[in-house]
Amino acid sequence: YAPRNDEELELIGSDMEGTLAASHRRVVTGHDANGKAVVVSDGAPPQHHPMSAEATGADFVELWSTPEAVPTTADLRALATQDAGPVFVAGNGTFLVTKDTGATWTELSDGTAAFRSLAAAQEGETVLALSDDGGLWSYDGARVQRTATLAGMRAVSVSPDGELAIAAGNGMMRSQDGGATWSPLAVDAGVTFDDVRMGEDGTAVAVGAGGAIANIDASGTVAIQHVGT
Repeated sequence: YAPRNDEELELIGSDMEGTLAASHRRVVTGHDANGKAVVVSDGAPPQHHPMSAEATGADFVELWSTPEAVPTTADLRALATQDAGPVFVAGNGTFLVTKDTGATWTELSDGTAAFRSLAAAQEGETVLALSDDGGLWSYDGARVQRTATLAGMRAVSVSPDGELAIAAGNGMMRSQDGGATWSPLAVDAGVTFDDVRMGEDGTAVAVGAGGAIANIDASGTVAIQHVGT
């Protein structure tokens, strides 16, 4: 069969393009927790680039791509994410950020700091980290730099808008300007805290040794209870 004119040829090409696009299928298999083979995904490929220019018959379909290796073998100890934004991971001598869901990673650390805690605002730009020596680090979108020392602090958390921050460890400290300045909170010095989380309303919860749970209200008042006592 030979097309009678250019218009008929164009219609045939359009039909073929739709047929080709519909025929591409990617099936990914793996194993479940019991070692049984399973289908992980079955559907259209994530990338399809038909070439529809005149006299062009190519049709490119990406079935699989391999992300680059994470550029560190260090122990990773902390993780933070932002809404529809970067993902941060940090640990002993490393602070990494990816802006493409792990396809590529950028190393921002100078290799000397051992990071133990990360926090990122979901609705703001504030990203804070704590290192083992109490160093407070801030990410400005291009680099991470040490901005203060919060002696004895072991964990940090920020509010969704990034304005408020709480650091906890051997005591507690609070910032009301995105981590620029800090003030100590009145808390039992005999309790060591290992983690803290902030809520949308400026309140926070911290947990620590001996079953300690601390509730911090929006004004910074700390109330501690001990689980099991």
